[in-house]
Amino acid sequence: MARILLIQWSGSAYDSLRFILDLTAAEMAADGHRIERVIIGENGWQQRLRQLIQQQGPWQLALGMSGVGLELGMENGPHLWDTAKIPFFTWFCDHPAYFPARHMARSPYSVMGYVFPDHARYARDHLNANGVTFAVHLGMPSRATFPDAARPLDRRNDRIAFFKSGADDNALRTAWRQSLPSPLAHLMDEAAEACAGTDVAGMVAELQRAGERHDVFLAPDGKLCLALLQRLDAFERPAAPTTWCAGCWTCRWMSTAPTGVISTGRGSGRCCARR
Repeated sequence: MARILLIQWSGSAYDSLRFILDLTAAEMAADGHRIERVIIGENGWQQRLRQLIQQQGPWQLALGMSGVGLELGMENGPHLWDTAKIPFFTWFCDHPAYFPARHMARSPYSVMGYVFPDHARYARDHLNANGVTFAVHLGMPSRATFPDAARPLDRRNDRIAFFKSGADDNALRTAWRQSLPSPLAHLMDEAAEACAGTDVAGMVAELQRAGERHDVFLAPDGKLCLALLQRLDAFERPAAPTTWCAGCWTCRWMSTAPTGVISTGRGSGRCCARR
């Protein structure tokens, strides 16, 4: 039996990240492991974490989402997970352009996992000081995984997939045109046009090419490049793919959707390669 710490956050948007960790914890508990939670933001969470580490160990593993908890102790002293000698696995759902400092943790006890392979490649190539990253897929499995998946129409259960969107092209363009200096705004316009159908890894090269036309030379791990990449990712992410790819779980399922699919914003869904 292993002792495993779950590091969660009280401010998680609609509790999605906490719920995923709760599902993981339930599976681990069913296998006989001991699970304890620390929820950052709740009253007394620091004292609870200190007590668990000092009095109830040893702990074989700590788990978190999107880098929450990874930086504990780094500002005021040694890295907490180094001091306690507890491997901390964090599962990133967004691109490293968001909170890049969390992807640069210089600790042998930090283990980086990414939902999307292109995010993992970006972290490996540009940000991850540990030199290793993992792609851990999260999402709906292929329908062929389940018996009797391809049911005739009269036996389907009217499922609807809702893909979060709501982005407004014009509002996003207006925002960067009003807030960025003219060369950067033009750079963003050109990169946005060039990035249609490109994953986030490809967006970096397009930003660099557009930048050089305006005498701006961007480093993939630089603050300016990461800030522009956030805006470009937000612009491209909700766009619906014109074709479904052959490999990702979203496209495999969406290409044979059981009934209608609805969403808000620009797209009726999105391929994982868009993220």
